[in-house]
Amino acid sequence: MRIKTGSKALSYCSNNFSQRLYSGTINDEGLDPSGLYWLPRSTTAANVLIGSLIGFTDWLAETQHVSLMNPSGQADSFTERLNYAA
Repeated sequence: MRIKTGSKALSYCSNNFSQRLYSGTINDEGLDPSGLYWLPRSTTAANVLIGSLIGFTDWLAETQHVSLMNPSGQADSFTERLNYAA
C-alpha cells in the first residue's frame, strides 16, 4: 500500500512510530503483535532518532526532489515540540 505524503494515514504512521520509540512495542503480557520487540527508549534517545529521521527525509526532499514526508504545516505534536526546542 502506498501512502500519499501529507495524508492523514502518513500522519498516523509518524505519530505511531514516534510513540513506539518512547513506549516500545512490547505489551504488558510480553507479546508484540508487530514482531519488532522494541524496548522503550529514553526521551533523549528517541528525540535523536526522530531528529535524524526528519533531517534525512528533508535531505531526500532537497537533493532527490521527492515530497516531504512531514511538511512543517503538518507536524505531529512531537515534531512541534522538537521544532520549538530547537
